[in-house]
Amino acid sequence: MKFEHSFLLEETKEVLSRAYSKAEEIIDRDAIKPEIYDGVGEEEFDRDFHYLEEREKEIEENHKATGTEESARYAVVLEALMHEAGQKSQWFGEKAKTIKTSRIDDIRAGVDEVVSIENSKDSLSHFGLAIDVTYKESPRSKFASIKREIQSGRLASVKYFTENKGEKMHALNDLPRFVVGADIGTVTELVDMWLRDDEKGLREHPIQYQILEELLRQSLVFQKFAIKMNQKAIADKYQKAAQIIQEIVVQKQRKIRDTKNRDSVYKSIVEELSHFDEI
Repeated sequence: MKFEHSFLLEETKEVLSRAYSKAEEIIDRDAIKPEIYDGVGEEEFDRDFHYLEEREKEIEENHKATGTEESARYAVVLEALMHEAGQKSQWFGEKAKTIKTSRIDDIRAGVDEVVSIENSKDSLSHFGLAIDVTYKESPRSKFASIKREIQSGRLASVKYFTENKGEKMHALNDLPRFVVGADIGTVTELVDMWLRDDEKGLREHPIQYQILEELLRQSLVFQKFAIKMNQKAIADKYQKAAQIIQEIVVQKQRKIRDTKNRDSVYKSIVEELSHFDEI
């Protein structure tokens, strides 16, 4: 039994290693590469890169000190999965485009991904996702940050943004922020399909319903809190997000069965949202 357990452990590590390598390739390929533009001068650009170098050193040292290197790898894997399968497998709907933010905006602004969803013939609705993949920790600290943003009348922003390669870089402001997560069990299921290029499995996996429910629940709670704080513009943003997400869910239900399976991170998000005002 001990030999079997050891073998399974090594097999899991090998699968994670392969998934992590694939995730790094995807992120390196698709992440926005910051450039100087009209809104950012050379000195500010250099300061941003210096800040990034310092923060990355701190993050690496913290992972080593706390023994969380493996959890950090799972986080990167889920980030890449959310980016690639989010669009390729249409987790965010048929008209969604996922845009991987630059490492600067990932670290500085806490926005891992921008999801661009077409909601009319003439415009795009953008909403930012700060992806939570800390399986054992509560999303409370992330929700506390969102709460402070709403109270102060601010929404998330991405400093270095371009939706299509070759287009002029600019800042993207007023993005309603969300936390999206999945636990290690769900990530392991997804990784197995991902490494086998099981497109059908990824397209039908209930993770997409979990993600959409996480987004919808947060939209409604944050809208209500924004109204309470007399932040009408922010409340309107979250109301619009809720409307778009509800439409996506209805469209999905016509084609893909929802198994109603939800994991521990989803349950943690729901629990924290139930007393968001007290966070």
